[in-house]
Amino acid sequence: MDEETARLVRGSSPESMDVCEISGDAWNDFAEWKSYTSKAYPDFDVCNDPFEQKYDLIVAEQVFEHVRYPWRAAKNMFDGLKEGGYALITTPFIFHIHPTPLDCWRWTPQGMGFMLEDSGFKPENIVTGGWGNYECFLQHAIDQSHAPAVAEHHPMTNHGHIPQMVWGYARKV
Repeated sequence: MDEETARLVRGSSPESMDVCEISGDAWNDFAEWKSYTSKAYPDFDVCNDPFEQKYDLIVAEQVFEHVRYPWRAAKNMFDGLKEGGYALITTPFIFHIHPTPLDCWRWTPQGMGFMLEDSGFKPENIVTGGWGNYECFLQHAIDQSHAPAVAEHHPMTNHGHIPQMVWGYARKV
């Protein structure tokens, strides 16, 4: 997932982007952004709080499984983008329940695409994908204390029909 989402963002001229990351800062050091902002719950609720400015990229990494109203959050992200801007959503599909404080949803790649389309993105401007691996899936089922996807311990072959992680990357045009 990380490799694919990084490839997608790198192909979108990150150095020219005003970026907002929802509930995290994992993307802060990814590139020399034009600007970078992080907004975190509960001070910012992506389901209900409008963005104070428009962004070129809004990232919600491992957030949407925790929100009460994901379609509303995706529409809010769409509204918070400049014309030509991108939304990146990543979320687990096969993963243990981890309430912080909620854990409500899981998407397939197809379902992620439909949610983004329902939020205003045109289907031809949506890319979705998923990554899963038998060995990592089994290791995580045994030991949920850490993310098992470590190349030294497990082969990283993608078995796409069992996605552990799903992503959507969509452009507002």
